[in-house]
Amino acid sequence: MYSFRKITPADEAMFKHWIIHPHIGGWWKDGDTEWGLVAEDIDSPHIDMRIAQADGHPIGFIQDYNAHHWGMPQYAVFPPDTRAIRAYEKAGFRPDKITACEDGDPVHVMVYP
Repeated sequence: MYSFRKITPADEAMFKHWIIHPHIGGWWKDGDTEWGLVAEDIDSPHIDMRIAQADGHPIGFIQDYNAHHWGMPQYAVFPPDTRAIRAYEKAGFRPDKITACEDGDPVHVMVYP
């Protein structure tokens, strides 16, 4: 069973450990730099950062934010409500339902056939 819990300061060591792996680190800077960015926004209402878990075991980090909040030019051509759903569909996932997560926020559940 998959679950997604909010990231906390207690996840720092695990997060930094993940960053050192080549298949992950190639997309990120060093662990201290990246954790600094996470810690800076950990309580921000503009980004939702979570640890993905399978059967209660951490397996990844995900984040959800409004593509236009920080004014990043690479997102300028996208609509204001852009999310990564299309990217997941291209990876083979399909939309299943929209439901509330543990804290009540809506989640668009994607499943892999």
